[in-house]
Amino acid sequence: MEDLGFDHPSLIDRAYQEIRKSILVGDMPPGHKLVVNDLVEQWKISATPIKQALNRLVSEELVEVVPRRGMRVKTYDAQDLVDTFEIRLLYETHCCKMAVKKIDDHPEVEEELDDVMRKSALSLADECNYTAHYHFDEQFHMLLVSLSGNRKMIRDFERLHANIITFGIYASRQSPLWRQRETVEEHTRILDALHQRSQKDMVAAMRTHLDNTVKDMLTFFHPKSGRLIVQK
Repeated sequence: MEDLGFDHPSLIDRAYQEIRKSILVGDMPPGHKLVVNDLVEQWKISATPIKQALNRLVSEELVEVVPRRGMRVKTYDAQDLVDTFEIRLLYETHCCKMAVKKIDDHPEVEEELDDVMRKSALSLADECNYTAHYHFDEQFHMLLVSLSGNRKMIRDFERLHANIITFGIYASRQSPLWRQRETVEEHTRILDALHQRSQKDMVAAMRTHLDNTVKDMLTFFHPKSGRLIVQK
């Protein structure tokens, strides 16, 4: 196979999108070893774009380098989750306040949020459709964050949320419908507060949602070591 090198961004982008998608939909779970030759064979893309794509995913913290062992999909410990949710809490409670201030100027976003909630509720009918549930979850949170108008916050939040999605799908595969019904109910309360233009209620609902999510995620880790409990 011809190695087309560093001057073919379309191949790098394709490799990046393919690997990222496989991680986000759970086909490559946390800890999955990433072997360049295997990825070359899987997607028929030469080694150089694959390596560039992996380096990009390392910078986004979806992939990690293990000394003397190569690369793997990022693994998590309990502290990783706690740290991530502390940052999300700061971002999203701020964005709730901004959303209430700005939503009257963006009625199309309010309509999109209503549509996402309808689709989220419908997705519960298929308890194993993990990717649909987390797709709607991502849409819901990204729409709220987008109302801040802060481009750096939007970009950083997208990366943070992508890491949570990978773990959420892993958890859902171990326990179908894990957190899905509760998430839809909690999102509904957040959106109801936005419809009522209540900053206080919206911030409180978001705080409860994030607290509940991280507490449930922590049940997948050893209480003492903080390491992920690997399901056989």
